[in-house]
Order: sequence, then structure tokens, then C-alpha cells
Amino acid sequence: MKLGIREENGSTFAYILVVMVVSFLLVAGLIQVTTGENNQSRYQTDYIKAYYIARAGAESMAMEMERMDNSYYEHFYDVEQIAVAEDMLDGIGEANVSVKRVDEDGFYRITSVGTYEDVSATVKIMMEYRERSELDFGVYAKEEMKDISIKDFDGDIGSGGDIVFKPEGDDKNVTGTINPHTANNITFKIPKTSDVYDSLECTGDFFDEGQTGISLVSKQTLSNKEKAIDDLIKNGSVLPDEVKPLGYYADNLIIDKSLIINEWDGGFDGTITIDTDHAQYYIQDGQDHEDTFDLVKSNPEAGEKWIVLYLEGEVDFETGATLDVIGQHNLIIIVEDGIEVSGTISVANSNKIRFYIMDDVDDNQQDLRIVNNNLIGIKDHPELLTFYLNPFITRPIVATIDNNPDFYGYIIGPEAIVNLKNGSSTVYGGIYANEVNIDASSSFYQLNPSNSNVTLYKQMGIAYWE
Repeated sequence: MKLGIREENGSTFAYILVVMVVSFLLVAGLIQVTTGENNQSRYQTDYIKAYYIARAGAESMAMEMERMDNSYYEHFYDVEQIAVAEDMLDGIGEANVSVKRVDEDGFYRITSVGTYEDVSATVKIMMEYRERSELDFGVYAKEEMKDISIKDFDGDIGSGGDIVFKPEGDDKNVTGTINPHTANNITFKIPKTSDVYDSLECTGDFFDEGQTGISLVSKQTLSNKEKAIDDLIKNGSVLPDEVKPLGYYADNLIIDKSLIINEWDGGFDGTITIDTDHAQYYIQDGQDHEDTFDLVKSNPEAGEKWIVLYLEGEVDFETGATLDVIGQHNLIIIVEDGIEVSGTISVANSNKIRFYIMDDVDDNQQDLRIVNNNLIGIKDHPELLTFYLNPFITRPIVATIDNNPDFYGYIIGPEAIVNLKNGSSTVYGGIYANEVNIDASSSFYQLNPSNSNVTLYKQMGIAYWE
């Protein structure tokens, strides 16, 4: 009997032991599953945090690239640029953001790696350097616009900073929208002037073979030079063969090929007719793909043809002078230094006229002045006349519209200063500059804002998320 009880107790103990082991294993398994789920849940939570850190870094870089001046993009050409943001999200997260140029067609890849605790996530954005042809604003300044005082403003006005009217309430004279703190970037192609200068023909009917180009001077100026040179020859200071040609004067001068004008005297009040039918140059993009172009005589893409005038030194295109553009093609005028325009400019066949004001880095004189009570440009067609102000010099180019002109055209200078001042100056077209100052009785009318011939905008934007 006692032995049976002991056997019964042993069986019970074994049973209990088995139950305890099974329960332990079940509990351990449950703990393992629960721990695994908790770890997975924590990983997913940390991954989501890391992802949004990475996304924030990528989007911040994309926004920064959209605001960048176009010249900054060259930093991404040859080497990957890296930025790091630390102590994000509870002071634990970090974003490592890199930008690399993918190809020459204007694509840039942003790669952002976000880290939270020990978990990382990666976000990639492909940025594209897109072209836009429309001028969004009648007047746009990259910097804030202070003390604006206008008579009438029919169009949109924008700025990268504040827009402050003085006196207060003058903004009621703006019929379009007023857009402060608006990023609107631009670049434009400028000619490689040294190549242009070297390639232009320097001999012809208008001037002597010893000259680099023709000189446009008044009759009185010519007479004075002749007298001065005669005096020098008589007293033996110079020999006759050392005397350079004096220049050229004509009441109606016809230019039918690209050439250099090495002097444009303020007293020259004749008519210059530019016949573009024999234009021989095409515009071909430069090797940097963004900011320069070559003028070539070959036909790169069956593009538009241009005749080219290269103006040396300061130019006075004064009230009495007339520039008539005829023929079936277009005109590029490269101004080496500054120019004052108050003469008449007209076209016959919707010819485009583009001035490129290059300027001298050591010259602090006025770079572009559009002055006097006259019609400058082509009435109702501002898209045909554009002044481009070189942004690639050590100081900003200054342009002024002054003293009652009616100006039909566009002034484009991303780093320039443009002043509308004095009198009842009226601008029909568009202005884009780093700084724009509008004084008192000036009026502005935004015409043909979406014309594709006005200028070429370029803007960085998101092409797609990878």
C-alpha cells in the first residue's frame, strides 16, 4: 500500500514537472514573440523617423537648389557635395545629404540618408534644370524693393524680399499682383566676346585695312582731328604713314556684314541701316552648357541667323542718330563698355535686336542709360528689343531709364541695378534685376509677358522621386 502511494506521488511530480516545462516553454516563446514584435515595432517606428529625417533633408536641399543663383550649380559639376545636419528629432537623428550632377542635360541627384538611433533610411530626388520662356513679372527684383513710388503700374511686381511703397498706399496704383518673398531665378547666355572679336572681319569698304573697325564721328569732330593731325605732321611729331585713319561719317551708312565699331562719337547724328539679309552667324551653346554661347558661321541646328556689331569703348547713341534694322534676320550688338541710348531704333520685319552690355570691371561709370523724350524700341513689340546686362563681373552693372523716354523692351540683369527715375518715364515690357528702384512719376506696362522671344529663364525643380 505505501509503495503504491509513493509510485502515485512520483507520477504526480513527473506530471507537474512536464506541465511546468511546457508552460515555461510556452511563456518563453510568448516572451520571444512579444519581444520580437516589440523590436519590429520599434524598428518600424525608428525607420519611419529615419525616413522622415531623410525626406526632410532631401526636400530642404531641393528647396535650396531652387533658390540658388545659377552660377552655384557649377560646384556640383565635378565632385559630389555633402551637407550634414545633426541633432535632429529628439537630438538623436542625423541627415547626410549629397548632391551630384548626373549628366550634362541638367539632371542632379540629391541623396539623403537619415539616421535615428541605429536605423537608417535613404531618400533620393532627381532635380532637373528646366527651361521656361515666359517672364512671370513685369518687374522683378531679387533683393527687397524699398521706397517704391510710381504713377501707374499695369502688371505684376515681385521681389525676393520685401516690397515697400512710399508714400504708403502707392500699391493701389498696381493693377496686377504684388508678390514679396518670391524666388524667381534666371540665367541667360552671354557671348564669348574674345572669340567674337577675333572672328569678326576687320576690312572692307568703310575703313582702312589698318583699322580694327570703323569710327562713327561727327563732321566737326572729323575736321578737328584732321587739323590736329596736320599740325602734328607739320611740326614733325608724327610721320604721315604713322597717322591712323580718322573715322567715317555719312548721313546714311549701310552696314550689311558683321564688324567692329571702334568709336561711336556723340556727335554722330546720321542714320545707320543694318541690312541683315547677309547675316552669317548662328548661336551655338558654349561648353559650360549654361551661361555662354559661341557665334559660329556653321549652321548647328538650322537656327536663327544674326549679324553682329561689336562696339568698343563708351558709346553715345544720341537723339539725332537712327538705327534701322532691315532684312529677314536679327541683330546682336555687343557693347564692350557702357552705352547711352536716346536715338531712334526701328525694325522692318520683326527683327530681334539684342544688346549685350559686357562692361569693363575697372570702369565705375554708368553702364546703360536710356534717356530723353523719345520712343526707344518698337512700339507695341517690346519682345523685339532686349538689353542683357553681364552678371559675371566684380561689381553690378547699373542701368537707368531717365528723363521722359517711352521704352519698349526688356532689361535683364540678374546681378544688375536698374533705376527708373525722374520725369515721366514709361516702360513697356519687363525688367529683371538684382535691385530695382522706381521713383515718383514713372509708369510701367507689362506687355506680352509670355512671349518666348523675351528671354530664357532656367529654373531648378524636382523631376521625380527615385
